[in-house]
Amino acid sequence: MSSAYPTTVVVPLYGDLPSAERCILSVLETVDLSVHALLVVNDVGPDADVMEQRVLELLEGTRNTRYVRNAENLGFVGTCNRAVGELDTSENDILLLNSDALLTDGALDELSEVLHLAEKHGVVTARSNQATIATIPFRTRSGVEASPERSASVFEAMRDELPRYSIAPVAHGFCFLVRRELISNHGLFDTEFAPGYGEENDFCLRVNGYGYSSVIANRAFVGHEGSKSFASLDQLRIKAEHEELIVERYPFYPAAVRHYLENGMDTADWFADLLVPSDEPWKVLIDLHHMSLIYDGSVRNALTFLSFLQAEEAAGRTGGIEFVVAASLDAIEFFQLDRFGFRVVPNGEVDEIFDLGFSLAPITTYGQILRLDRLCLRWLASHLDIISLRAIALLEEDFGRRQVVLDSLQYADRVIAISQSTLDDTIDYFPALADDLPSRTQVIHQGVAVPPPGSPDDAVLAHHTTLSKRQAETVDAGGYVLVVGNGFQHKQLAATAAALRGRPFPVVIFGSRADDLGDNVVPIQGGLLTDADVHELYRNAALIVYPSAYEGFGLPVAETAQHGRNLVVFDTEVSREVVGALGLSGSTRFFRRFSELAELVDAALADPRAVPAQVRTIDDYNRAILDSMRDVLERPVSIDRVRSRQRYFRATRAYSEVAVEREASSRARADALEARVALLGSRRSIRLMDGIAVRLSFLRPVARNVRRIVSPPPKA
Repeated sequence: MSSAYPTTVVVPLYGDLPSAERCILSVLETVDLSVHALLVVNDVGPDADVMEQRVLELLEGTRNTRYVRNAENLGFVGTCNRAVGELDTSENDILLLNSDALLTDGALDELSEVLHLAEKHGVVTARSNQATIATIPFRTRSGVEASPERSASVFEAMRDELPRYSIAPVAHGFCFLVRRELISNHGLFDTEFAPGYGEENDFCLRVNGYGYSSVIANRAFVGHEGSKSFASLDQLRIKAEHEELIVERYPFYPAAVRHYLENGMDTADWFADLLVPSDEPWKVLIDLHHMSLIYDGSVRNALTFLSFLQAEEAAGRTGGIEFVVAASLDAIEFFQLDRFGFRVVPNGEVDEIFDLGFSLAPITTYGQILRLDRLCLRWLASHLDIISLRAIALLEEDFGRRQVVLDSLQYADRVIAISQSTLDDTIDYFPALADDLPSRTQVIHQGVAVPPPGSPDDAVLAHHTTLSKRQAETVDAGGYVLVVGNGFQHKQLAATAAALRGRPFPVVIFGSRADDLGDNVVPIQGGLLTDADVHELYRNAALIVYPSAYEGFGLPVAETAQHGRNLVVFDTEVSREVVGALGLSGSTRFFRRFSELAELVDAALADPRAVPAQVRTIDDYNRAILDSMRDVLERPVSIDRVRSRQRYFRATRAYSEVAVEREASSRARADALEARVALLGSRRSIRLMDGIAVRLSFLRPVARNVRRIVSPPPKA
């Protein structure tokens, strides 16, 4: 049924007859001309006579259509202004339709209905294959603009999932439906934008000052061949000049567009290309946001995972998934991450959409989680432990980390927990996750990898080896007790060193930053050795002691077994779980008190037990992760869940931006106040006044009085 709001469709012509012919035919075939009208205006381009002849042929015998030829070339802006101000004298709404646009069935009626859904809907545009922020899909998996056919198929698949309309900063001029009264009251296009480009943005922003919004009708589709009617003009020059003019007049415009893309576009719209099946392979972001330049366990896991993926891809076992790696520029260069054959992008430059994002280490930063939310349709998040939340000293270094960890667990489509103990501990800490998190969590125990000397990672890190003469001699001699940990308090290296100091055997404490006292305890700092160096530490040891009080898994447990050594480990739920899962109960001894450690070590040295010949490898772990990725990718997407997630993080981002802006403003005011006070009082009164002003800004008058009271009287 035709719209009850009569509209005059205005088609300005300049060049490209084939496109113009298709455009006019699309109007004749899809618009009810018993209600609406068609006005074609020839702006006398190079082929004006040929175009005139063909247009007259097309319009012959049709009702409510009119053809007019300008006496001279007026340009797009001048032609549109003439059409609505002189040629069309009706009270109809006006649809300005580029001659390279193609109306589809029902598009005009839907545009008109959306225009009149609300009094303050001033301008409406349609979805299209080429319409800047109204393009569907707006973003594509490949990063290349979708073909017209793909655009139309995505629109058909998503039209009912999208909201009927979206409020946007501006409406695209290729299909520009305007209320007639706005033109009557405020005119149409400013001639400063002649011959064209940017005039529609200026109009939208101008009438917006009166409270009228630009709207995208998400259920109307109009094809757009794109700028062919301006093919003979110097587009780049015109575009640059007119963009400058827009920003000069409306300085807020760039921010308005950015905010629309970040907060105004519906989630189904943002990820539309990923939600509609295609022949393109899945694209997965490998997020190495955490990667530092210290070769620790986290970095080693990342490198072994990339190496595993490289081998799997070479063997054709990744299913054609496109992997993209994101890390800091320093980490990319230092560890030569491009050597694995994947596309590598610096953290700050990632701006594309992904079917899945995978964080190899726990998500702990605000920027990281916002990036995953904005760019990844779904997430798969690793979860190792929550010691950084349990230990208050660590938590207070960055209290916001607590909320980031909670949010990452709440909104991840799947969580890979490194142990059941980690999952249990997390739920004990966050009881609100008890009902939902277990069903979305997969426990995958880690495995071990000991690259042989001369591996690529050793070559990258060879300059890290920094053993002193005493350290090297101790390692070469062998037969020592190797204690493994790092500088964090929960690793309990100091207590272990105290318990074993003075024993009749050397003790190498790997990961210790303590001073070397020259006795039987030999500290070796962690993070500075290659895998081959670490391999030698384990291989030459007689026994391994792992005294950590808190772990998510405890990789040294598995590494001890791989090197065929017995283990003495601090007794925790996770150490019991891991030892049992790896079949190491026979070669492991547990201790709970450091007073019993020396005796237990003596017994283990005197009576070593058999160690299993094989143990779980890092490839087993990585393969399980890859399988989990595929499983998530193959499952249907819950757009409601993704929309709920984005709604939460959009609000978080918006509140954060407001807070940052207000803090900056408050600091600026405080700085200005300090400068004023510096002219009036002593240093002591300045400090007092500054403290009061910053902390109690809402009591600034009181602060001023306090300054007057405490300031010393001026000297005569």
